Amino acid sequence: MYSEMMGQALRKLSKINPIYFALIYLAAIFVSSILIYCIPIFKLVSSLEGINLESFYTAFYFSLITITTLGYGDIVPSNDATRILASGLALFGIVLTGLFLNSLAFIISTLTQLDDRRKIEEERKDLEIEKFSKISILIEQNFNDFKYAATSLITPIEKYNPIIDTTPLMKMDFKLNDLKDLFKNNPLRRFSISKSKIEVYYDTFDFLNNNLDQLLKLGYFNFNIEVVERIVEYLSNAKLIDTRQNIIQYARQSPQNREWIENMLAGASENVAITEIANLIDDYIVLREQIKLTVILIINIENLIESLRNKK
Repeated sequence: MYSEMMGQALRKLSKINPIYFALIYLAAIFVSSILIYCIPIFKLVSSLEGINLESFYTAFYFSLITITTLGYGDIVPSNDATRILASGLALFGIVLTGLFLNSLAFIISTLTQLDDRRKIEEERKDLEIEKFSKISILIEQNFNDFKYAATSLITPIEKYNPIIDTTPLMKMDFKLNDLKDLFKNNPLRRFSISKSKIEVYYDTFDFLNNNLDQLLKLGYFNFNIEVVERIVEYLSNAKLIDTRQNIIQYARQSPQNREWIENMLAGASENVAITEIANLIDDYIVLREQIKLTVILIINIENLIESLRNKK
């Protein structure tokens, strides 16, 4: 119990700045010097000739060699009062020196540990960056798939075109095609041509988000906290504004039903209330915001990938 209390006390003392101990050390020397110099009861004697035992310098010198326990023996106490003062000063010096060295060792140890942690953190970050770099090509492929599928929604692509300009999409300077165009068969050979454009878009959207979620859980983005926060926010928002149900349901309807809705959209049937497809129109608007949200994240991650490659 006693040793444990002593250990705790020493640990607390070790956290004190050693400068404070040094100042106490100097203060003790000066106080002792003043006492010896000013109070007649404290007397010194020397075996050497020519030493002024009444000077402050001599008192200071005696206090210094006593508190540091050097004790050259050239100047010694001449009476009991001075011996008691010298003994107390020496003991105080031993304790204070120990505390000073203990505190200094604690600081050196702490700095060493911090430096080691910094090196470990840098090595860990380098490994995470290397780990991320290895799968960056896969991420970019996911991005490209999404870009191609999304571009088909903003460009009335009817036939296969091996070169797809995604610039308008990435600049977010686009409008979605007419709603009817979104349900035409997908013309991109990279994906299933038996599905509509909108279905292929949602396939790539889900695939991208699932991959981002898995990579996030596996720690591939941990080296950049800002990107982690953006991905988490994006995935959360992507779920909130994912209102595909009406759109996909419409895409899979029979041609007759789709024609009926298309006629309403075109205003061909004036006696049918447009509010009957209000949900579909709302989802169409939300879809545009969903694409923009995803494009913003893609730009951020692509910039990150580019910056890492430039560092190499």
